[in-house]
Amino acid sequence: MTTSQRNLPLTVQIRMPLLDVAAVRGALGVDEDDVLLLIEDRVLPWAFNIAVKCGVQKMGEWSERTLRREIRVLSKCVTQYQSIGGYKAAKRIEWPEALRLILPNDKPFLLGTELEQAFICSNELVIDLVKSRQLDLMPGTDYRRGRGGSPVITRASVERFLKARRINE
Repeated sequence: MTTSQRNLPLTVQIRMPLLDVAAVRGALGVDEDDVLLLIEDRVLPWAFNIAVKCGVQKMGEWSERTLRREIRVLSKCVTQYQSIGGYKAAKRIEWPEALRLILPNDKPFLLGTELEQAFICSNELVIDLVKSRQLDLMPGTDYRRGRGGSPVITRASVERFLKARRINE
């Protein structure tokens, strides 16, 4: 007697504005090198390196944690790629729309916890970005590790950071 397995369609709803490389791999069923090629070829045109340090560095200058690439891809690019089946032209996403998708509100500031969710990153990364002055604190605010200590970051500095960290623009 032969047994056949039913093939059930499975749709996973993506709820995060940005996806890390592992999530893109899972969504598209490709390996890391393929994801990086899709970014390089601008098939996934909205990708960012949100690492504290990126670019050329001297050995021993930075810790492994700050050197690690932290690539994030706009989830809408991934869902468009899925829906059109690959390399065909996707609807062009302009900067204001990409920013609206990434940032959770229009307030002049964002809490560090909101950035952690939007960027899919740790509070350590957000704090390291503040300490390295790549993200600016709202005037008159401070931060600390632990409950209730989330930094209050200016929206303008987040926008500036994302523009500077876009890959292959």
